[in-house]
Amino acid sequence: MKKSCILLTIALTLLTGCGQKGKTESQAEEMYTLKKGKIVVNEKYRAHNQLYDTNIDTIARKLVDTFAFTVGEESYEVKYYKLTGNGWDGEAGDFYFINLFHNGKQILEHIDLDGFCELGSDADWTFELKPLSSIPNKYAIVCPLRQGVTALIFDGYVYASQPPKMPIVVVKGDQAAVVQNLNIDIEKFSLKDGLLDATFVDSYPEHYGYDENGNELINSSARRYRITSTPKGTLMFEEVEDRS
Repeated sequence: MKKSCILLTIALTLLTGCGQKGKTESQAEEMYTLKKGKIVVNEKYRAHNQLYDTNIDTIARKLVDTFAFTVGEESYEVKYYKLTGNGWDGEAGDFYFINLFHNGKQILEHIDLDGFCELGSDADWTFELKPLSSIPNKYAIVCPLRQGVTALIFDGYVYASQPPKMPIVVVKGDQAAVVQNLNIDIEKFSLKDGLLDATFVDSYPEHYGYDENGNELINSSARRYRITSTPKGTLMFEEVEDRS
């Protein structure tokens, strides 16, 4: 009887392992916490501003657009800049600088010389991005979360078949931080009553020919990540499916 129980346990373990093959065991993790009015970022999901050989402070900046919004009694303005002169005119991307102001005081600058794009102007391969924003504008998906927190999602410039950097800036009061800056793109998106639930992928499907019946062959080996918000105003990150 004891031997039978041991064999049954081994069999169940093997079956469970087979059923989980190809899946990633991932636990949702906070991308940041809110402590005493501060946004404390989990650096795991944030790539720092790039370092460049060019001293960009010596190159003129051109204001591309501004966008103002309010959260309760808090007033914010986003200013978008690009570089002009010194060979930068005509380079890829609509802007390179995201400057965020709270009540007239700058609280964040995020730079990416690979460029950012107007929502819908590049490779939005699944659906239009502009309608996702709770506040109509050209460059940011505005997501009001719980506890007075707002997330701004920006769309980077796409090179080849790699998704762009898609930074998420979180704002609360006079605090702001980039909490995510990975090369991913939105596949699914839901925002209701301050709760965000979105799925992102790290690569696009690639066409590589046809089979003997003329059916298109597509390589879709993307990792999928889920970003969700919580009632306490934080964002959670987890890998939900590994490469096939």
